[in-house]
Amino acid sequence: MLIVSDGKDLFVITGAGEVLTPKHDIAAMGSGGNYALAGGRAMMTDGNLTVE
Repeated sequence: MLIVSDGKDLFVITGAGEVLTPKHDIAAMGSGGNYALAGGRAMMTDGNLTVE
């Protein structure tokens, strides 16, 4: 799988060549992907959160 973006659009390309658009414009993968996805969703939901 591959996450690609041109700064405007975000896509996930699967090993079978399918091009997917992630929900809520957030994509993550790998062993910590679910944690990264949860953090990204929290950042998008609450504008008062910082990266720290």
